[in-house]
Amino acid sequence: MRDLAAFTIKAFENGELGQVQRVLDIVDTWVCHGDDDVYELAIVGFIEDLSNGAMHDTTDPDIFERFMSARVKAEWDDLRAGWARLRDA
Repeated sequence: MRDLAAFTIKAFENGELGQVQRVLDIVDTWVCHGDDDVYELAIVGFIEDLSNGAMHDTTDPDIFERFMSARVKAEWDDLRAGWARLRDA
């Protein structure tokens, strides 16, 4: 999933916004229609990697929110809130 997140970041950096949207649409399908393993891979794999600031040289993780469905955005927010709680503990 790290490679897919890196691909998505690079696509954004290159202005390939259609590619970014396609990836996030696929992730939405995984989140909404995948079994438990696929769901976990989408969230703990891809979404976590995409939200990892260390993977971003010229971008910010927040720029990807506009490409997310409401369901993926909610998972994104939950994940990032959890990391913030751990960081602040």
